[in-house]
Order: sequence, then structure tokens, then C-alpha cells
Amino acid sequence: MIFLFFVSNVSCYFDIVLTAFNIICNIDELTEAFDKIDSILQKQRFIAGNVFTEADVRLFVTLIRFDEVYDIYFKTNTRSVSSTPAILNYVREIYQMKNVSKTCNMEMIKAHYYTSHVELNK
Repeated sequence: MIFLFFVSNVSCYFDIVLTAFNIICNIDELTEAFDKIDSILQKQRFIAGNVFTEADVRLFVTLIRFDEVYDIYFKTNTRSVSSTPAILNYVREIYQMKNVSKTCNMEMIKAHYYTSHVELNK
């Protein structure tokens, strides 16, 4: 469930996150999914093999936010992208692809999460 949640990040992400965390009731499954992604990326360049696919785009937009937002906001602090070499390299590689960095404004991302969901910031 959580592994698919990582890979199939969609525009209604916030609702999915709340549903996922309500379903698992603890961080164990999220940690397991993070470890599974790490294991996959230790063996291959991208999530579905050696070809960049939509699954990578969806995973990237989750991982780019993981340490800066989800770790704090959703208490996903058992793992981090910055301390997981295979995942960190994966995020860096995608970020360096042509025009990707132009779409990643971390200050805007954090401002969105920390100001638009007031009920979670109490």
C-alpha cells in the first residue's frame, strides 16, 4: 500500500497521505516502503529499470519533499533522503535533468504545506 503510494503520487497527494497514515497507524509500513525503494535503487538506475518513466516522476516529487516537509509535517522521521545514498543519488540525477530544477522551488513547497493546512499546524 505505502510502496504504491510512493510510486503513484498524484495531484490529490494530501488526501492520500492522510488516508495512508490513518490506515497504517504507525510509521513501520512507511519505513518498509522507503527501504524497499532504497533496495531497488541500489540495483538499478530508476524505479522501473534503467529507463526513466512516469513512475520516476511521481516518486521524485514525493522524495524531493520528503526531508524538508514530510519529515517535519507528517513525522516521517525514521528515514531520510539525505542519509540514504541510493535514494539521494536518484533524486540528484533527476533534479539535474534538463529543466527539472526550474520546477522545484523548495521555499514555495514549504510555504504551501505550512500555510495551507492550518488544522495540521496547530
